Amino acid sequence: MLLPQHPFFVATALATYLAQGVHAGPSANMNACLWQPLEPIVNTTVTFDVNVGANTCMNKRGTSNTVYINSIGLFCASLGEVEAKFSSTGGDTCATDESHWGLSWRTEGNPPKSTGSTNSRWYYGSRIRLHGSTPNTYLCTSYARCTDIDAYWPGNGENLWVVFEPASIQGIDSAEEIGKHLRLQLQVNDDL
Repeated sequence: MLLPQHPFFVATALATYLAQGVHAGPSANMNACLWQPLEPIVNTTVTFDVNVGANTCMNKRGTSNTVYINSIGLFCASLGEVEAKFSSTGGDTCATDESHWGLSWRTEGNPPKSTGSTNSRWYYGSRIRLHGSTPNTYLCTSYARCTDIDAYWPGNGENLWVVFEPASIQGIDSAEEIGKHLRLQLQVNDDL
């Protein structure tokens, strides 16, 4: 009779463990979105960058992407798979350290006319919580605006959306400027 301490069982258990590779944490197909509440004065490109902030203990970080904003609405770009890492390999201490992922956005121009960012903490049990975000940044479990900064999901590559709702895009940042912009829109519509 073979016992669990038998070299065969030890070798089999070790081979199974090594075949599993790095212990992956929860993963999601991340999407980055920007809410444009007004008709843009000029169309603009927004770049979402995944190579920012405290990217620590992440197996996959996604890929930066852009979106073209040309009207009122929610504009999103897929960033691909993002996956937390909950094991220690290659000298890191991810088995005990926290998993963090950063994301930023900027409009075209040098310097950019508008920017924003967030960081997120990834937990065991398929939970993400945003922190250190520019105002009005949310984490949504569907393609829609929401007001959550915390999400629970199955953690197996399902879609999640980080939605930025900046108070200002293209330099419109005061009530007076928004009023001028709306009056211009009404005037253009009346002229049509």
